[in-house]
Amino acid sequence: MDRAREVDGIQVASGNRRSHPVYDDKRNNITGWRERAELRLESSDFAALSSLTGELLRDLSLSGMQFSLSADARQRSEEALIGEAIDAFRQRASLVTEKLGGSDYQIVSLNLHTQSAGPVYPRSAMLMRSEADTTAPNMEAGEASVSVQADGVIEIRF
Repeated sequence: MDRAREVDGIQVASGNRRSHPVYDDKRNNITGWRERAELRLESSDFAALSSLTGELLRDLSLSGMQFSLSADARQRSEEALIGEAIDAFRQRASLVTEKLGGSDYQIVSLNLHTQSAGPVYPRSAMLMRSEADTTAPNMEAGEASVSVQADGVIEIRF
């Protein structure tokens, strides 16, 4: 964790931790302990993260890698889509008002729902490495979807 914290632009946290005893052949006595701990690294700097991961793979194993849209990128996308969702809601409200023979409508309530789905990558990628193989894993950005939905209630004037 100390080495990972030295790299700018990478957030470091510990994750799940498990330990269990190792027994002798007769399963009578504990001869040691086996432990598994997670080191979680987050960054939008793929080059720095890849380099650090390659360095850490000299001593640690990689059990999984996940990608997601950054909070800033998600917020920017949602903000851009909110206007489109509201315009689509108003367009449908006008269509419904017209088809029902109304003269105008008023929005009684409006709900905006946002959702994002990250890029499609394998959620777990077990890597078996020899001591000589310490190359950094290749990482590249993918595409993610962000959606904004508007639903609500209108009151039609006749």
